[in-house]
Amino acid sequence: MAIKKKIGILFQPKSQDAVDLAHRLEDVIRDLGASSWVCSAWEEDIAQGYIEDTELLICLGGDGTILRAARIVNPFSIPIISVNLGRIGFMTELSAEDALNKIPSFVRGEGWIEERNMLEAEILSKDGSVFHALNDCVVGRRERCRLIRINAKVDGE
Repeated sequence: MAIKKKIGILFQPKSQDAVDLAHRLEDVIRDLGASSWVCSAWEEDIAQGYIEDTELLICLGGDGTILRAARIVNPFSIPIISVNLGRIGFMTELSAEDALNKIPSFVRGEGWIEERNMLEAEILSKDGSVFHALNDCVVGRRERCRLIRINAKVDGE
């Protein structure tokens, strides 16, 4: 398998463990002969500037960081490998202890890709905004609680 040429590292900026691991992984990736970029998950616009030609995104944090990563890589279909540095880590693949040992194999192109579906939500009544989501879309009315009318379609039906 071929070494991935460009790897992104997205980290949860409020976690010093995530920041430290990001820099350690940067060294590991360089030693494997690949280039990398490192960015805070809270700086989505900056990360999107790096995303072109990225072949793998390493996500350091918790489930919220993965959700941000999914928005950043959409629509490029870049694989995400996630390291749990959060509290729950329901969607993460690796523990922090395993990251330095197992990520080199992913950089070398080993492993498999598990595809996930993205959701798309469009607001028709205002500006036609389109949103993408990995897990769910929440529809609410801000601070007031009252009935709203919703039309939902799945695959056009």
